[in-house]
Formats: sequence, structure tokens, C-alpha cells
Amino acid sequence: MAIYSLDGTDLDDARQRWVLAEGTALSTRGAPWNASVDIPGRFGVLPIAPSVTKSATVALKFTVFSWTDGRNGNRCKEGLEVLERNYQDLMRRLFAFGRMQTLRYTPKGAPVREAQVRPSSSVEPKLDPHSETISFTVVYEIVSGLWRGTQELVADLTNMSAFTGCVMPIPDGWLMLEPTAGTCTVRDNVSGSSFTFTGTLNGGERLLVDVAGYRAWKNPSDTWEPQRNARSADGEISMSPGGFRATPDAEGRISMTLTGTTGRFRGRMAY
Repeated sequence: MAIYSLDGTDLDDARQRWVLAEGTALSTRGAPWNASVDIPGRFGVLPIAPSVTKSATVALKFTVFSWTDGRNGNRCKEGLEVLERNYQDLMRRLFAFGRMQTLRYTPKGAPVREAQVRPSSSVEPKLDPHSETISFTVVYEIVSGLWRGTQELVADLTNMSAFTGCVMPIPDGWLMLEPTAGTCTVRDNVSGSSFTFTGTLNGGERLLVDVAGYRAWKNPSDTWEPQRNARSADGEISMSPGGFRATPDAEGRISMTLTGTTGRFRGRMAY
């Protein structure tokens, strides 16, 4: 299995017509998005901490060969015509138009992660007629700046150990709350970001919250989907500027402080 796959297909070809080559890189980390505010008469700028990063990039280097099937040591050169055909076959896999692509990274001994990407560079192929190979690099932009786990995880808000190992904040989690007071709050202990609900539920209802969408429902179910008869609670919620973010500490642990509620959190790991 290749360390990278694109839209579900390994980028090391099963027939060894092309391989990821030396020079393939790990992804960059997007630069922090810093706001610099100058005030006349004040030294430096205001101490505004970054809360998000810009997009990241990953560079993939390929070598393309001139055989139709290189398995079992069958690596006889078959000419520049076959080389060109293999190169074009690979190009079709690497570029999609009108949609984002999913790049998956499989580090040895660590969880698989994926990101939504788009090509961000031109391709400048180098042809070696003697060895009948083409080499080139393609750069993808990770538009969110985040690698994500491939599975949705669920944890009690008082025990977020299922998310231990996160590296970056989770900006798009879901909450399912059972308030025990007229006003309830969930506060992330690292970022200080918080979610607040001020309202009442009927018997059997839970408060279901789509954090990224800034939506909430009084849901007559304990499922993670709003039911057809769920009542909107959009006007009864508030969040910190920038939203509520489950944020890991230096040890990769996430923890919350709850006031007036119990509940659960659902989301994907962020790296």
C-alpha cells in the first residue's frame, strides 16, 4: 500500500507503471492566520493570538516507466509510445475538474488521515529517453489546512479520551446535550471557546448542535440526525467568536467544563 492515495486509488500503481519517488514530501503546516493591529504610540502590535491556519500543501513526486506491467520483475522497456500512454493514464488520475479530491495519508503505525485537496501547481515533466522514464512533481493544496481522521468518533463530554492524539482544533464537531438548567454552557478548557444554550426542552428531547453550521434542534430522539418534527433552536444558542472548537493541549488531550448540562460530542480527529 502506498503512503498516499487519491480518491481511493493508491498512488503507487498496482502494475508498477508509475511509483511515488524520492522527493515526495510530507505536508506543510499552514501558516497561522495572524491579525496585526497597530496603535499609534504603542510598541509593536496588539497581542492577538492566532486561532486558525491558512491552507497547507503537499508535494508528490512520480516516476513513470515504459512497461505495461512491471510485476514479477517483468521490467523490459516497451518504448516511448507506452511511456506516453502511462503518463497520460496517470495524469487523468491526478487532476479532477469541477470537484475537490480526497487525498489520504497512511503513516506507518499511525491512524489514517485524509484531506480535501486541489492541484495548485503546473506539471513540468522531465523525459529521459535513455531510461524511458518521465519524472515530475505535482503539488496539492489542502484547502482547510487540516488532515482529518476517516472515522466519526463519539465521546462523553466529561471524558474526551477517544480524541486523545489530536494535533489541531476540531472546528466542525456536533454536540448532543441534555440540559439540567435554563442556561447551559460547554467550555473548551484549552481554547476557552464556549457554547451556550438558553431555553427549555420538552420531555424526551435532546439539544442537537451542528457547531460549524451554527444550527441547533430540539430533537425528539437520541440519534445524531435532526428528525422531521425537530424544533429549531437556532435563536437560543450562542458561541464564542470564531465558533466552539474542541482543542487539544500539549499532550494531545481534549477536555471540557460543563455547566447545567450533560452530553456527548461527535467529530473527526484533526491533525
